[in-house]
Amino acid sequence: MTPEEIRKLINLDTENEHVEFKQSLLGRTEITEYSVAIGNEGGGYLVCGVTNQKPRIITGVGSVTNDELQQIRRAVLDGGGIRIEPDIVAICDKNVLVVKIPSRLPGQLFHTKTGKYLMRSGEDLRGMTPVELSAIILEVTSVKSGNPVIQQLSELATSHGKVNIQPIIPGNPYKGDFLVRSVDELRVEIQKLSSGDNIAIPTASIVKVLWAAHNQPPTLKLSGRLQKLTVSNEWQYFDDTPQNDLERQFGFSKNTVYGDRRVQEVTQILTSMGCTLHWINASGIGSAMASGYEIIYDNDGRYFTTIPHRTGNQILGYKRG
Repeated sequence: MTPEEIRKLINLDTENEHVEFKQSLLGRTEITEYSVAIGNEGGGYLVCGVTNQKPRIITGVGSVTNDELQQIRRAVLDGGGIRIEPDIVAICDKNVLVVKIPSRLPGQLFHTKTGKYLMRSGEDLRGMTPVELSAIILEVTSVKSGNPVIQQLSELATSHGKVNIQPIIPGNPYKGDFLVRSVDELRVEIQKLSSGDNIAIPTASIVKVLWAAHNQPPTLKLSGRLQKLTVSNEWQYFDDTPQNDLERQFGFSKNTVYGDRRVQEVTQILTSMGCTLHWINASGIGSAMASGYEIIYDNDGRYFTTIPHRTGNQILGYKRG
């Protein structure tokens, strides 16, 4: 969003259901709740760093880094299932946080992971009444039958729609590198565009289709995870769901020892493929990956790590020749 577009929002005669102004930067939980409420009312903007009462004054939110924007984006996705677009816009020598919030789909509701179905009430938020909830759910009853997730996936398959996958290890969950090929009640077949690989995912494991704004690919949120296997060079679905940032970033580990037979087998296979293997201290895995090393994921979807000792855990990694 440009400074001129911000000025147009600021100059609105009144705050409406599609725009919320806040004088200071809200916490991530509050941003999540306002995203739910504004999304339930058709989508719009949350603007932090501007007073609500006219004439509105730009107060600013101070310095907000790209990493902090990513944390806000992740918090709203985790806490409300919404793909927002937070951005910092410099205007009048001050930073303003603008959060673009997509609309809910017909017949569907945004809610927090704690079960709050929210709407706005003036400058505050309130829970939706049973009558309001029922009215929204009944919006598309006449055209919806069966599993709504299957219907949405079928539409994506018909339109050859690109999708993101979350969680996916390793990989970028917002890269849009997958295509929905076919779907039935048992499984969804997707194709990884960069490699052409076809991957089967149980239909029941797709708990939600998270739609994004600006024609961005929707995200298939899994109850398990999509995992890349190193030796077979294949993608496979596993039922384990990452529960923390470490697991979401690196996946699941399994303890082993340096002379383990399976470690030796994997070492022999990858070495024959021209790869260099190395045990990497867990505390330095980020630096090692930045220098070209990748974590080795065995056929069970887990990476090798040594039993903890005084020098710290070691993770088996490899670098392509």
